[in-house]
Amino acid sequence: MLMVIICPTIKLNAQELNCKVKISHTQVQGTNTSVFETLENAINEFMNNRAWTNTNYSQNEKIECNMNITVKQYSEAENRFVGDLLFQLIRPVYNSTYSTTVFSMRDESFNFNYKEYDPLEFNE
Repeated sequence: MLMVIICPTIKLNAQELNCKVKISHTQVQGTNTSVFETLENAINEFMNNRAWTNTNYSQNEKIECNMNITVKQYSEAENRFVGDLLFQLIRPVYNSTYSTTVFSMRDESFNFNYKEYDPLEFNE
């Protein structure tokens, strides 16, 4: 079942990210591990170096983000990755010295294709 909610009065504001990406591939045996390191670096660069807004934010104003990808299967012939994604957004608590998780999501069927060294592209 597909549910679509349309609410035209909501205005969303974006902000820049300080994202940490970790790819675990211990469940995949007998393959060249460089593809996982290349992918991890590519996602880190994409998430942190892309301008998501027209506003300049200082490093301490950026939203902390964690992406933990666990690769369960990898097909080198098809450039296909199958696994889990744990995604978290963390913000500092106002007028304090600690942070709290604002959003956390786990996708247990995180599947995608990636050919090593291909650039990642944003498509709205």
